[in-house]
Amino acid sequence: NPFYLHNDRSSREILRRNSFKFLLVRHPLRRIYAAFQDKFRDDHEEDALFGWKSMEEQILLQLYPNETEFTLRRRDAKVDFPTFLR
Repeated sequence: NPFYLHNDRSSREILRRNSFKFLLVRHPLRRIYAAFQDKFRDDHEEDALFGWKSMEEQILLQLYPNETEFTLRRRDAKVDFPTFLR
């Protein structure tokens, strides 16, 4: 577009008429699943630093009130996707 670099009224009007805006978004369920994969399935070294491991334990303790953190760690309990959705 030869008018692109000009800063006068006519070039702005041409750009306004010839351009449009659009927005790309991901599907919401894919975003939720990607968050689950990133935070609870993929093992990262910084999970302990950012608290994802403790959040997983807190979720499991709410679901299984008779368990303790020690028993959850001993049996290596993990949050599954339906539990994550709840």
